[in-house]
Amino acid sequence: MTPWATAEISETISRDILGAAVEERCSPTRPGSPKALTCEASSRSLRRRGSGCGISRARGFLIFSFFLFFYFPCLIKLEVLEELPETSGKTARRFFFNLTSIPSEESITSAELQIFRKQVHGAFENNSSYHHRINIYEIIKPATATSKDPVTRLLDTRLVHHNASKWESFDVTPAVLRWIAHGQPNHGFVVEVVHLDKENSASKRHVRISRSLHQDEDSWSQLRPLLVTFGHDGKGHPLHKREKRQAKHKQRKRHKYSCKRHPLYVDFNDVGWNDWIVAPPGYSAFYCHGECPFPLADHLNSTNHAIVQTLVNSVNSKIPKACCVPTELSAISMLYLDENEKVVLKNYQDMVVEGCGCR
Repeated sequence: MTPWATAEISETISRDILGAAVEERCSPTRPGSPKALTCEASSRSLRRRGSGCGISRARGFLIFSFFLFFYFPCLIKLEVLEELPETSGKTARRFFFNLTSIPSEESITSAELQIFRKQVHGAFENNSSYHHRINIYEIIKPATATSKDPVTRLLDTRLVHHNASKWESFDVTPAVLRWIAHGQPNHGFVVEVVHLDKENSASKRHVRISRSLHQDEDSWSQLRPLLVTFGHDGKGHPLHKREKRQAKHKQRKRHKYSCKRHPLYVDFNDVGWNDWIVAPPGYSAFYCHGECPFPLADHLNSTNHAIVQTLVNSVNSKIPKACCVPTELSAISMLYLDENEKVVLKNYQDMVVEGCGCR
């Protein structure tokens, strides 16, 4: 596995552990269920924190590849919501998020615009009339006195059905990177809802891009659109430099106890098999033993699952580490006596350990 793939998996795991993307998985369609209660509590807790980066820098998730980074999310509340002229079958709003709360030293890796959509009563999966499309645009040039329509660039789009209440996450990474990394002006987003069923007025209330007249502030704060950015503190250090700072005896000690193949000779006389095995009298089987430390090195032949499990173990000790097991086995040939006392030559598979790894 390449270091970049490891970092990508690690960042994904860090999102779930930190809870910044919990809204994507939470649906209030089954109130009272354990999952719904957990998701609701997590989502409410996040949104009550308000804007801010690094839900806690101390809770940042360690990512190991060639570099060591702290990854954490920034939760940025909607600051400006502006109504745009409504055209036939379309509702549009301008969203503006103030990105100055993101520290200048942070390096943004991804950004998501999260919007809540509420189930429309009577909408069924097989009913094609209950569909609409959500388009997310970056504003390149705002509207002027001479030009009423802003110049925009499409970032993401999705066709959604009205039969479920859930959060939708849209990828707005290119726009946020242009604003932060390249210094281009931040004019905000245009969120456009295209009502494919123009006759159904209820469909227009499906996507919560603005506060309703009778909705209180606390309720709206739980459902208002949110911009979530993911990044690291930019203080990564190459692992080989860290290793140079460690004492040589510690390096040797760590390597000594890491997962590897050890010698094991099996004497058939000792295990009582010499009465039916003619030859050989024994063989070198070898065995695997050792630690699978975090982070998993390349020579440990680890799988994606083992990498993920080790990452989770580093923040939750209840999850066991990956195990040192054989990853490659070979066969041996043996002469033995069958039930008729005849000598038979047979090739037995998976008898010799050729390689070990963390799985």
